[in-house]
Amino acid sequence: MSKNPRTASNPKNSPRKIDKGILFAIIISALLLGIFGGYALFNAFSAPAPKEKLEHPKFPPATPPKAQISPSPLAPEPKTEQLIDKNLALLEELASKNLPKEEPHTPPSLSNEPDKLALLTPAPPPKVSEPQTLLAPKKPKAAPLALPLGSKPRLAIIIDDVGFMPQAEEIKKLPFRVTPSIFPKGKFNPKSHEIAKEFDFFMVHLPLEAREFYQKEHEWLRIEDKEEKIEAKIKALKRDFPRLTHLNNHTGSKFTENLPAMRRFLKVLEEENLTFVDSRTTPYSKAPQIFEEEGKLLLSRDVFLDNERSISYIKKQLQEAVKIAKKRGYAIAIGHPHAETFQALRGSSHLKEEVEFVYVKDLFKP
Repeated sequence: MSKNPRTASNPKNSPRKIDKGILFAIIISALLLGIFGGYALFNAFSAPAPKEKLEHPKFPPATPPKAQISPSPLAPEPKTEQLIDKNLALLEELASKNLPKEEPHTPPSLSNEPDKLALLTPAPPPKVSEPQTLLAPKKPKAAPLALPLGSKPRLAIIIDDVGFMPQAEEIKKLPFRVTPSIFPKGKFNPKSHEIAKEFDFFMVHLPLEAREFYQKEHEWLRIEDKEEKIEAKIKALKRDFPRLTHLNNHTGSKFTENLPAMRRFLKVLEEENLTFVDSRTTPYSKAPQIFEEEGKLLLSRDVFLDNERSISYIKKQLQEAVKIAKKRGYAIAIGHPHAETFQALRGSSHLKEEVEFVYVKDLFKP
C-alpha cells in the first residue's frame, strides 16, 4: 500500500513533539502553586482577627435594656444611702427651727392664781404691773383712816394656809403681831381647830370654789350651794372655833365672781356676826359691789407678800404694804407659811419704827 503524497510531503500537518524536560517543570510548578495557594487560603480563614479590631470595634456595642442597669430602689448604693440620711437630717433640723414650740403648762396654784385668772375672764383686765397691789377693788367709804395724833399707820399681816402646829410655832416667833388664818379641820388636819388656842386672835381660811384649782382634801363651798348648805357650814365652823369673828377665802376666784353666790354667802356671815376679809384671788370679786350697795366698809388684801418665794422679793412686797399704809392710814398684806416668808418677816423688825403691826380686828380700833 502506498503513502499519500500530500501528507507525506507537507510538514505542517505532522504532530509537534514537546520536550519532556519542559513538561516536567510545568507539572512541578502547578503542584507547588496548588500547595502554597491552598495553605494561604487555609490561614486566611482560620487565623484570629487582629487584636486592634477586638478592642476598638468600628460600631458601638449594643446598649442593654434600662431595666438591667437601673439600681434597685430597695437597695440603693452606699453613697445614695448616705445622701438620703444627710438630707433627712437636714430637713429635721430645719423643721425643728421653724415649728413653734409648745410652751410648758404650769398647774394653777394660789400664788399665781390672780394673774392667771384675770386672763380667763370675759372682760380684759387693766394693764398693770402688779394686779395684787394696783387692782384693788373699790372700797366704799374707804377714806384715809383718821389716826390719833402721833400714832403710826397700821399694817395687818395675815398668814394663810395654817393647818399644823409647827406653822403656828413659827408665827409666834415673829417680832410683831401677825394674824394666822387657819384651815377648817378636815381629813388631812383633823386638829387644826386646836391651833386657835395658841393665839389671842385668829381667822378661818375658808375654801371657796376656784376656776382651775382644786384640792380634794378640803371641803369647798360652791356657787350652786343653797343658803341652807352655806349656813350649815358656817355654824359648824363656829362650833369648832368658838371665838371666831373673822374669816377670809382660800382661792375662790369662781365663787367670789358669782354675784348670787356671794349674796347668799355674805348674808349668812352677817347673820352669824362674822366679818369677811376678801383675799382678792381675782380682781373681779363681787364683794366690793355688795358692800357698796349696803354702805359698809370692806376689808380686802392690798399686797401678796410671797408670789415669789425669795427673801428679797418678800421684803420688797412688805415695803409696798408699808407705803400703802402710810398713804391711806392702814394696809393688809397676805403671806403663807413658807420658810422664806418667815425668814423675811423675822428680818424686818426695823419696820416697827414706820408702822404699827396690828391684828386685822384692830385696824380701825380707836
